[in-house]
Amino acid sequence: MPISPSPLERWFTTHPGPHAHSLAGTAAAAPAWDELAPLLAPGWERGIGLGYADPEGDGELRDRVATMYGLPDRAHVLLTQGAVEANWLALAALIEPGLRVVVQMPIYPQLPLVAAHLGANVVAWPYPWDLEALWPLLDGAGLLVLNTPHNPTGQVLNVALIRARAGCMVLVDEVYRGVGEAPIPPSALSWGPDQVLVSGSMSKMFGLPGLRLGWLVGDPIAVAAAIPWREHTTLALAGAATALGLAVWPKRYALLEANHAILTRNRARVLAWAGGRGQAPATAGVMLLEAADDVGIAERWYQEERGMVIPGTVCGFPGHLRLGFGHREPAALEAALASLSRFL
Repeated sequence: MPISPSPLERWFTTHPGPHAHSLAGTAAAAPAWDELAPLLAPGWERGIGLGYADPEGDGELRDRVATMYGLPDRAHVLLTQGAVEANWLALAALIEPGLRVVVQMPIYPQLPLVAAHLGANVVAWPYPWDLEALWPLLDGAGLLVLNTPHNPTGQVLNVALIRARAGCMVLVDEVYRGVGEAPIPPSALSWGPDQVLVSGSMSKMFGLPGLRLGWLVGDPIAVAAAIPWREHTTLALAGAATALGLAVWPKRYALLEANHAILTRNRARVLAWAGGRGQAPATAGVMLLEAADDVGIAERWYQEERGMVIPGTVCGFPGHLRLGFGHREPAALEAALASLSRFL
């Protein structure tokens, strides 16, 4: 049965590179190999496995992820192909046709679209996410889906209070947790794993999206229920991704510190450039820039100068451009801003 396409990912698909300028990222850009290699222990590549791996993921890496979240063992962790697979597996494991699923909206389009495809009765908790409006929506709900810190607003939800009042399973997309320079907010798992699943990855916080290394973490019964779905999809992680993930893991906070320095520098620049027309909170790696004709501007910039920026319309915020500024080279950011300025 056909599935509704994600308007956000469809924009990327229909506006392929190479791009002369890009403001489409949502975190610090990935380092070049020459920057990453000195952080790795000599001989790390000898750990690359070329055979089939366990569907749950490498045990040692699962242990490390569990420890990062303060959880007792690897039974709480399933390694995935980025957070996008973690979200898919969680929804597939939790949803039966007719289940009432309350979704914070706007959110990453995959979450409500896949839930609906699986037969859920999707109910929106709309922006600006007033908690008093949430409580009645949860009456009869079997699942609550959240994104915090939120992309692109950077808003951090009071997850402790929401967990206490939800009365159902809670799935929290935390892929942007730690992306911005603000103090890292507590995970939804900080109050224990019961009735909670969290998705995360190495992609945004640590700036390594090419690894395609993510995780689904939390309630061990729900994690176990996701594994048969994994057996019908990607089966296992690539050995090279696992080995590199293990090699990078001890240095991940060095990567995070470098990424924060990039965003701090560039955030100041884009705020000055925007002149009051945009918001770029330190809990996020993007700006929401006011632009009445957001789709038209983004399309013309792509067609005429091969520039890439995300119209807010495709991520639920029409009248804005979602503008990323994670450039490692200041000159690349300056060139992109100068080019886009001609279209505003």
